[in-house]
Amino acid sequence: MYRLSFFSLSLIAVTSLPIGAHGQAPQIDINFYIQIAQATSENSFKRIPHDDKSPSELSLMGADALRHGDFDTAEKLFRKAIQLAEAKVGASRLEYAEMLANLANVLRGRGRYVQAEALLQKAMPIAKSEHGETHPNFAVYLSLLGLVQMAMGHFEEAEFYLSKAMRNSSDAFGHRNLTTIKRTINLAALLAKTDRHSEAEALLATAFTNSVALLGEQHPDTAIAINNYGSVLQQQGKHKEAEPFLRRALQITGSALGETHPTYANRLNNLANTLGALSRWPEAEALFRKSLEITKARLGEDHPKFAKFLNNLAIHLRRMDRSVEAERFFRKALETYGITVGKIHPDYADTLNNLAVLLNDLKRFDEARPLYEEAVRIDLERLGLNHQYTRIHAGNYARLLRLHFPDDQALIRLETVFGDEIGK
Repeated sequence: MYRLSFFSLSLIAVTSLPIGAHGQAPQIDINFYIQIAQATSENSFKRIPHDDKSPSELSLMGADALRHGDFDTAEKLFRKAIQLAEAKVGASRLEYAEMLANLANVLRGRGRYVQAEALLQKAMPIAKSEHGETHPNFAVYLSLLGLVQMAMGHFEEAEFYLSKAMRNSSDAFGHRNLTTIKRTINLAALLAKTDRHSEAEALLATAFTNSVALLGEQHPDTAIAINNYGSVLQQQGKHKEAEPFLRRALQITGSALGETHPTYANRLNNLANTLGALSRWPEAEALFRKSLEITKARLGEDHPKFAKFLNNLAIHLRRMDRSVEAERFFRKALETYGITVGKIHPDYADTLNNLAVLLNDLKRFDEARPLYEEAVRIDLERLGLNHQYTRIHAGNYARLLRLHFPDDQALIRLETVFGDEIGK
C-alpha cells in the first residue's frame, strides 16, 4: 500500500504545504508544527524564530506563508531550506530535490515559470531515481511540472504530465481521494484551455461529487471544482448557467481563505467576467477593480495574474466605450506579460488581439494590423490551427484586411492557411 511522503501531501494542496524528508514524516517538534498550523493572523508565523530550524521546519513556515498568499516570505524560507538541505545531504539526495520543488511551486505562483521549470528539471531525476516513475510521490513532480507547462502555454507537454500524474494517483489511491481529485481538476483545466469542454465538464463533475463526499460542500478544495465548472460554462458563453457556480465558489473561498487572499481575487475576477458578459456593468467593474487591488497588494504588479486582470478590465471598459482607459490597461497588460511570461505566450497574443480590436473600433487600422498579425503568428505556434482563440483572432485579422487592405498579400496567405471563409 502506498503512503505519501510529507513532501507529497504538502504540495498536493495548491499544490500547498511543503516537503519534508524523502518518504518519511519529518522529525520536527510537534509543538512547533501546532504553532504554525494554528497561526491566527497572516503575519503571526513571521514572529516565530527560524535561525535554528531544519529544512523541514523552514518548509512548514514557508507553507504557512504560501497559504496566506505571502510569496515574498515563502520564497525566502524555501531558499534558506534549500541551502540547509544542500549542506546537510548534498545536491543529489531526495530531501534537496523536495526543497527545490517547494521553491518551484512558489515561483509558479509568482509567475516566474521559466525558473520554476528549471528547478523541477533539476529535481525530477533525483526523485525518479528514489521513487520510480509510478510512485505517487513522483507524481507530485509530474503534476507541478504539468501546471508550469500549462501556464507557459505548452499544452501538449502539460497534458502529458497532468494525465500521467492523475493516472498515477488514481491507480494508487482510487478516485475518492484528495490527491486524485486535485489532479482531476488540474487536467480538466488543461482540457478546457484546449477547447475540450465536454471532457472537462465530465472530469469536474466527477471531482465535485468526490470532493463533496470526502470534504463536504464548504471546503475550499470543493470550491475549486465548483469554480472551474462555472469557468467551463463561461468559456462556452453559458453565462447565466455559470453565475451561480461562480458565486458559490466565491462565497466558500471568502469564508475559508479570507477576502484578501489571491485565490479570492481570482474568484472575483471570474464572476466579474460573467457579469460583464451579462451587461451588468457597474457590478462587474467593481469586482474587476477589487480583484486588481487584492492582486496588486498580494502578488505585485509584475505578475501574470495582474496582467490578466488588467486585460479583463480593459475588455469591460471597451464594451462601455471608455476607450482611453481601456487602451491604457491593455498596454499595461502587454508590458507585464512581456516581462513575466514572455511575448510568445497565448495570453500575450490574446491581449494583442484585444488591443487591436479596440484600435479597429477607433479606426486606427494601421496600428491594429500588426497586432492582429502577431497574435495569429503566436497562436499558430503555441495553440495550433484549430484552437478557438486562433480562429477568432485570425477571423478578426481577415475582416480588417478585407475591409481596409483588400489587395494585401497577407489576406491571401491567411485564406490559404485557414480557408476562404475565415472571418466572413
